[in-house]
Amino acid sequence: MSHLLTTTSIIRKCTAFILVCCIFLFPALVQATTNNSLTLQWAPNQESDLAGYRVYHGTTPGNYGNSLDVGKTTFYKFANLEFNKTHYFSVTAYDELGNESSPSVEVFQPITAPDSLLSVSVSGEGTITSNPTGIVCSSGACSKTFPQGSNVTLSAAPSNGNTFSGWSGSCSGTGSCSLTLGTSASVTATFAKIITQSSSMKPPTLVSPAPGSTLSTSGMTLQWSPGNSEFEYFLGVGTSPTAVATSPWGNIFAQKTGDKTSQWISGIPLTGKPISVRLWYRVAKSGNPWFFTDFTYQTPGVK
Repeated sequence: MSHLLTTTSIIRKCTAFILVCCIFLFPALVQATTNNSLTLQWAPNQESDLAGYRVYHGTTPGNYGNSLDVGKTTFYKFANLEFNKTHYFSVTAYDELGNESSPSVEVFQPITAPDSLLSVSVSGEGTITSNPTGIVCSSGACSKTFPQGSNVTLSAAPSNGNTFSGWSGSCSGTGSCSLTLGTSASVTATFAKIITQSSSMKPPTLVSPAPGSTLSTSGMTLQWSPGNSEFEYFLGVGTSPTAVATSPWGNIFAQKTGDKTSQWISGIPLTGKPISVRLWYRVAKSGNPWFFTDFTYQTPGVK
């Protein structure tokens, strides 16, 4: 969108030599909101010895930087003007001998940064708020415009019985979301129910081979009961309790099995030393805590 200042100013007559410089300045300041540019335009002088015009610009009234010699053209386009500043302009004329007229009446134009749209989506139960204020979002999606270049911080507050799982989109992690807005930004905040292991939750258990039994081969299928909830599983198999209790959670096998309740395992050393198995489980939803049960198997000694 653009807009036009209708002010017209007339420069006083110059007394130097024969230069009579009457500039009808139409600071037709056409501001382009997409690239912070504007065009300054004025009526031409009719003197035969007119050599050109000089354009002055600054962000303080009456205080300009170096002039721009634009020759005999009667307009000048400014580009990349600083946002959120008021810009001031004046024009003079000069003759073939270098005599310069008095400046035109100063005109000005504010250049305002376009707004940036910040969109927030909430999954689960919790509230997202912003600093500066403007966003309070507790369900679905919401949005707010801020001046371009604004620094905005989003904070997540889970509802009772929920936990904040993290951000996606323009932010990541589980801390606050700090953004310097460009043209637009979009974030999603995910909350999850806190699941605690209660007396009503029946955990899965290994059923085959029977826990505590002696493994006769180095490869076999471990199978477990599903418990009484919709679990997802992680199975760790190692040569010691420490091997399944520390990352990577198993030195023979360590892997999520999804909702599968069995897994083929190979490479079990038959050395006469015990084999440790840790079966991790959680209600199948990201953000819920993991629980585990440990099991032990024996192996035959080397013959």
